[in-house]
Amino acid sequence: MIKQLRERKEALQSVRKRLDGKASLRTHEGRQYIRCLAMLVSTEMQIEGVHGKEKDRTRNTVSQ
Repeated sequence: MIKQLRERKEALQSVRKRLDGKASLRTHEGRQYIRCLAMLVSTEMQIEGVHGKEKDRTRNTVSQ
């Protein structure tokens, strides 16, 4: 799962680099850029969530 999330993150970063970050939100490209950023943030939060769960599991295993 973490591998898939990292691959998605890399793909989104690649798309973001190709889009114009200064495009007006009234344009199709501007809306695409915002959608891409939102998906990138969502993916990053999912990665952090997986890492958090792994850390919790490691702590529980060590403390038992």
